[in-house]
Amino acid sequence: MFAYLLDLFVPWRLLAVIGTLLCIVLISGLFFIPESPRWLAKMNIMDDCETSLQVLRGFDADITSELNDIK
Repeated sequence: MFAYLLDLFVPWRLLAVIGTLLCIVLISGLFFIPESPRWLAKMNIMDDCETSLQVLRGFDADITSELNDIK
């Protein structure tokens, strides 16, 4: 609905370019999302699981109980 209203003021080619640019930004953002600690534990990659959990919770957080729950 918003696109139809916006089409009154903006040419359709510009709308297509804006939509494409947004998709490119979102897809490139996927490379910066860390792996899930639960998925890493399921794949038996425990070192990376601990590192990922520490990054997500903060380096000052105590993750031992949560890490044991995931195992």
